[in-house]
Amino acid sequence: VPPARRWVLERIKTGLIEKASAVVSLRPPAFDRSDPDPGWSGDDLKVDLSFRDGRVAPVGSVPDAYSLSGDLKVENEVMTVRAKDGLIYTGGGARVDVPDVMFQIHRLTERENKLGVVDVEMAGGAKEIGRIFDSAPFKVLQRTDIRPAALAGDGTARVRAEFPMRKKIDLSMVEWQAEAVSADFSLTEPVRGHKIENADIMLRADSSQVAITGKGKLDGLPADIDLLFPLGGSNVSARQGVVLEVTAAQLKEKDIDLTAFLEGPMTMTVDDSGGDKVFDVDLTKTTLRLEALGWSKGRGVPANATFRLVELEDERQIQDFHLVSDGVDVNGSMTVSNGGELLTASFARFQ
Repeated sequence: VPPARRWVLERIKTGLIEKASAVVSLRPPAFDRSDPDPGWSGDDLKVDLSFRDGRVAPVGSVPDAYSLSGDLKVENEVMTVRAKDGLIYTGGGARVDVPDVMFQIHRLTERENKLGVVDVEMAGGAKEIGRIFDSAPFKVLQRTDIRPAALAGDGTARVRAEFPMRKKIDLSMVEWQAEAVSADFSLTEPVRGHKIENADIMLRADSSQVAITGKGKLDGLPADIDLLFPLGGSNVSARQGVVLEVTAAQLKEKDIDLTAFLEGPMTMTVDDSGGDKVFDVDLTKTTLRLEALGWSKGRGVPANATFRLVELEDERQIQDFHLVSDGVDVNGSMTVSNGGELLTASFARFQ
């Protein structure tokens, strides 16, 4: 059975055809598989078919979509199946709505070079959408060490896949993209050491990476979230950048005690993709005291600091410290006890 016809037979499983029409104009080569001439082109083959109560298997191990209504068309050498208002059951009676699903086979006249395209839109619970994202060929959550059961919230999602049409589709050859938007999203288990709560997020993924961006609580603190996870040995660099609007007291509650020299609110960008936490801090609203230098600044005086925080068993090392403020440029390092006491301070430059 030719691949395009095989897909229709295997993937469109049930449904009631309401009406159908076809216009066919074929030349003799169409009946000879050994002839490279397909025997037709353009609109020599036109099909227009509508159906309801359809059941379609989208791609790979993605669960079947039920209760679909739509049409199948062949025109200009492309077969298109488009349907709407369906459901995907994800187990235990849970379901995801499918507002729209589309499947196409391009280059119908070519014997060995047909291209399949699947595009599915979904809406429902984050946990249920996560189960679909974890189906082959996507397996997004498995690759980022997230369990679907750990997801909470509601959202919408879209997955798109392109693949060469073969008698047996090699899932490793599927090019895919997935994206999801979720409101009030939470992870009941940490991912890469971070816990996300009450967040409005967007997830974008393909075979090389997963990116999560949005606003919510990260590790209990209000944050702009920007996480990037490489997949499948890709050359994409991991990123775990987070922008926090916090106070020194809030940081202390999270076991990052910098109260020995900081007091008040600050805007903090944190990147811990390299293991250690790298901070870039806007200290304009913060009171800052560097007693080892006999220098301090009050709230409202512009200042910015960058440093690397190395957390050891009984102390924290603040390395590559660089502070720029009103007429001040400081480079150095400090060591702080786990209780917040300043132990050592060394500054190579203070001007």
